[in-house]
Amino acid sequence: MEQLVETHAQTKANLETVVSKYKIVADAHRRRLAFDGGDLVWVVLTRDCMPAHAYNKLKAKKIGPVEVLEHINDNAYRLRLPSDITTSDVFNVKYLLRILMTV
Repeated sequence: MEQLVETHAQTKANLETVVSKYKIVADAHRRRLAFDGGDLVWVVLTRDCMPAHAYNKLKAKKIGPVEVLEHINDNAYRLRLPSDITTSDVFNVKYLLRILMTV
């Protein structure tokens, strides 16, 4: 029984080591974006986030500037969308692009 417990502990330690290595590699390619309420962003519209009757591949792919209303979690934000957009107002961060203001 001791040998089984020892093997289990060693396997768990090895898995944690491998997972941490994979995390380092994956995080190197991750976009870390954080928005505050009131920030302006572009929203990328995809077929997945639009109703079937509303999506048209010839329409604009990005809308904006759109105001961020609420930070729900690290991956989701509630936005103030134009009235003609009938989709949900919560978007994943991968569909948001920061607006760079130049004066």
